[in-house]
Amino acid sequence: MRRVISAVVLALFAVCPVCLAQAERITDFTSRITVEADGWLAVTETITADARGVDIKHGIYRDFPTIYRGPYLTTRRVPFEITEVLCDGRPSPYYTARRSNGLRLYIGSETALIPPGLHTYQISYRTNRQIGLFDDHDE
Repeated sequence: MRRVISAVVLALFAVCPVCLAQAERITDFTSRITVEADGWLAVTETITADARGVDIKHGIYRDFPTIYRGPYLTTRRVPFEITEVLCDGRPSPYYTARRSNGLRLYIGSETALIPPGLHTYQISYRTNRQIGLFDDHDE
């Protein structure tokens, strides 16, 4: 019985590095934000994902909140417009879907699979009414 347990434990230790090597994850996320004179924000996000065909098969998605709750049960919607979507430096197909608090951007094709490996996605968009000016701080 001890040999069986030892064999199982050794097998798990041998398999774990392989499992970790196959893990899908976001390896980098950077954001470049320009505040324009009229208050609009021009944003370019660069996201690098390590795809292995497990959960990341067709591309990635990114959620953008565009609906905010205010005081006294008020709701504030902010404008949001996508200006460019790239995958590995080339224009990428994308589509959007409404969410309860905003928008989900799906990058990639619904029918085509992406090859395993690192892929860099670039999302450029414009939005407004995102800067909060308060008496004691700004955000």
